[in-house]
Amino acid sequence: MAVRIGVIGTGNIGSQHINLLKGGAAPAARLAATASRSPPENATGVPHYADYREMLASGNLDAVLVATPTMMHQEMAEAVLGQGLHLLMEKPLAMSVGQAQSLLKESLLKESLLKESLLNMCMLDKPKLNKPALKKPTQNNSSLKMPSAEETISEKSIDDMPIEGKPYTGKPAPDEPADCLQFAVMLNQRFHPVYRQLKQLLAEGYIGELMRVNWTMTAWYRPDIYYQVSSWRGTWQGEGGGLLINQCIHNLDILQWLLGLPVSVTARVGFGKYHDIDVEDEAYAILGFENGAMGTLIASSGEAPGVNRLELVGDKGRLIAEDSTIHGMRSAESLLHHCKNTREMFGSPEFTSEVIAPGDEVNQHAAVIQNFAEAIEGQAQLLTPAEEGLGSLQLANGILLSAWQGRAVTLPIDAVEYERALQEKIKGSAMREAADVEVEIDMGKSYR
Repeated sequence: MAVRIGVIGTGNIGSQHINLLKGGAAPAARLAATASRSPPENATGVPHYADYREMLASGNLDAVLVATPTMMHQEMAEAVLGQGLHLLMEKPLAMSVGQAQSLLKESLLKESLLKESLLNMCMLDKPKLNKPALKKPTQNNSSLKMPSAEETISEKSIDDMPIEGKPYTGKPAPDEPADCLQFAVMLNQRFHPVYRQLKQLLAEGYIGELMRVNWTMTAWYRPDIYYQVSSWRGTWQGEGGGLLINQCIHNLDILQWLLGLPVSVTARVGFGKYHDIDVEDEAYAILGFENGAMGTLIASSGEAPGVNRLELVGDKGRLIAEDSTIHGMRSAESLLHHCKNTREMFGSPEFTSEVIAPGDEVNQHAAVIQNFAEAIEGQAQLLTPAEEGLGSLQLANGILLSAWQGRAVTLPIDAVEYERALQEKIKGSAMREAADVEVEIDMGKSYR
């Protein structure tokens, strides 16, 4: 039976998710309810709640997809997890690393409580049962208060949360039951065929050891009207940032998913350079990696026509992804070996070049929802678990912190230091009054 999902938020992206669920794009899930101050523009055939808390308490949901402005993510996520419901959060996970870590702690605590509750219930029914089967958590389970659950979550388990991608095996992790509380984040570009192909090529050693990465991502152009019709976009209070936390969060996720989290970042950032906003709309960053490799990131929401070009260079070759095409060059000989052994003063290793076709296009959002639902049913490993949303926040927060302080910043960042700086920005800013004007919205043009 399809997983029953309630969607909080009926704005641009929320409506997209509602339509996907209604249209059966994710067969393992179905739309069960919606919640927002305003009902969806089109009839959904499911209950709508003006107060999302009423929807959470209805008892008619298995999971919730939160698609609201970033400022509401933490509060709503805590409410969903508090009801013992599975959660899929739109990107970003939160405004900051610290807020995201708080949500992950809440998730671990709730999952521990649910497991203890179910374990005790099974032991009461079958005292001699050694390995009780866990059931899907429900609101009824969440009301059972069990002692000493906090003791099952060590500080190490929080501090050591992964901040980069891990390989997909296609099966649930053997040491983790599939029926646990699922908490995912909408990292949809991990399903982009180009990036999935790059991930595979890197795993196969196509370029050898990383030497350099350059990503020019200036295809996120947004006109003033994009901000003017919203009270929260482009504000510290509403988003906790701009270009980096809203648009480029996708690219930052892919960057660290492919290569791992850099160890340092030095950045220059333009705040309101192209738009009447408080937050960043242009960023230049120099990245340092553990093996000594260097990288650059150039991003803008004020440039058109924009560029989306990713260059990955290693000691045995390079990969360039642009316009949904991958161009590869590789050599059987490493540069280090050639450099040390050649007698040709102007020689170079021999390279072969090729155009590498990525896989077929998929509906990325539907793919995330489908995997989320399958993970709830114990049929698949969760591919975008919430902790995977930390890496992109580390980069986004680190770039801003470097720009604010005018110095290189070590990654992972000091979450407390960043939170303090962010809150100062929030105190000194305000939401805007949304312009009451007619606008044309084509969400297909928003994706890059």
